[in-house]
Amino acid sequence: MNALILALALQGAAPAAESPAPPPPDPVASEIIRMGISESRTVMLIDVSSDGRIADCTIEEPSGSDFLDRRACELIREHGRFTPRRDPATGRALAYQIRQRVVWRIEE
Repeated sequence: MNALILALALQGAAPAAESPAPPPPDPVASEIIRMGISESRTVMLIDVSSDGRIADCTIEEPSGSDFLDRRACELIREHGRFTPRRDPATGRALAYQIRQRVVWRIEE
């Protein structure tokens, strides 16, 4: 009799909510862990065109991981916004270079 009551109760119960899938692993964190370190850095030389767009990104000081170095340039290309520099005499927009450091760190 108890089994029948339990079966009837389960039939009327709302379906259990599916638990959300865990987030995918962060590839940057995975790479830092793979390297066996807690922090690394990449220094890039960025060529900015006269219209403020990124014309080129080269690695000046590598992190020790090709993946992290490539990712640094990808991120600056995706999210970097620069104001064109102007020639003070003519007002003409100029291309220029900047150095940018990215510190890769796993926060506890």
